[in-house]
Amino acid sequence: MKLVVEGWRSLSHSYAIVNQWQLLALRRRRGIEMRTRDLPFFNPLWRRQQGLFPPESARVLQAIKPPQSDFAPAATLRISFPYDLTPALTGRTFVYGTAEHRVVPRSFLASGTSLRAALADPSLTILTPTHWSAEGFQRLGFDDTQIAVIAHGIDPALFRPRPEKRDAMRQELGVSGFVFMSAGAMTSNKGMDLLLRAFAAVADRYNHVRLLLKGADRLYSSQHFIQQALSSLTRSQANLVVKRLVYGGEALSMEQMSGLYQAADAYVSPYRAEGFNLPVLEATACGLPVICTHGGATDDFVTDAFARRIESRPRPVTIDDAVGVALEPDIDHLTDLMRRMVDDDGFRRQAATEGPRHAVENFTWDHAVDRLLPRLFPEAA
Repeated sequence: MKLVVEGWRSLSHSYAIVNQWQLLALRRRRGIEMRTRDLPFFNPLWRRQQGLFPPESARVLQAIKPPQSDFAPAATLRISFPYDLTPALTGRTFVYGTAEHRVVPRSFLASGTSLRAALADPSLTILTPTHWSAEGFQRLGFDDTQIAVIAHGIDPALFRPRPEKRDAMRQELGVSGFVFMSAGAMTSNKGMDLLLRAFAAVADRYNHVRLLLKGADRLYSSQHFIQQALSSLTRSQANLVVKRLVYGGEALSMEQMSGLYQAADAYVSPYRAEGFNLPVLEATACGLPVICTHGGATDDFVTDAFARRIESRPRPVTIDDAVGVALEPDIDHLTDLMRRMVDDDGFRRQAATEGPRHAVENFTWDHAVDRLLPRLFPEAA
């Protein structure tokens, strides 16, 4: 089974993280002859980052050879942006993409891509991680048979409860009390303005709460987005938040990210639009109870055993030349859920057991590859 994977490595962007975890899981499978081709980063200012993965995993990733001219794959998988839908020279073509707002504008397609040809190509399959995201490609014109929903996963060796690390991580971060955590680009679709407003209301009642935010300053202006969200608060609200806020925007290794989750007591993601939301799954695997938006991408992989979902309403949103959908989480319900989380020790203990069990049994990267391989090589299924 010959496979070429084209995408990004050595970068903390979500597409690159997914690509690298998937490559590692594919390398564990016998019978696959795999090559990888590094594609140019979407932003020319992005730079390769070393040390993201454990040393042995990094060696495995770097050891995957590029394809030679005589290597004829049965399948080619692309995972980058914008989406290049042109057929591979040989075999089937698979293009990974996400439609955070349930729409794929034409600007998301690579220059020179013929959408008409792609829609008529039976050898082309769109890979996307949630049913929410899949609807965006359906609206673009792809038939259900051309779309495969392949959920992401976690590495259970890294993303698991590690109570022995909790005290040291909290001391290193300088946090105490009850810690809410959220990670991501800090852009508007992540709902950071809502989180800060709700946290201010929670902090007004509970003096011991803290907020741990992990941004991505090398890829996005995450710290700037947090400043914008703070500026939308009243002075008293901002004071309540700033005194209790711990922010980090540097790129962290997978080991360090796992450590951050250990320092927290609950994970909060009041997102407006997501393609998957991998940090929610990672936090779940680490034993954190989760508060996240109801009705969106995370509905595919969270359950009531460890997650509390924020009531939301859909609203239209314009993305370039297309009209998509955003969810607007209810700020009062978010605030109430956060307050209840502080008090509900029983639910937190339940989530510490049920979340990791659910992740390990259903959503590891080996599970993702189990779902992927029959699509890549149907003749071997």
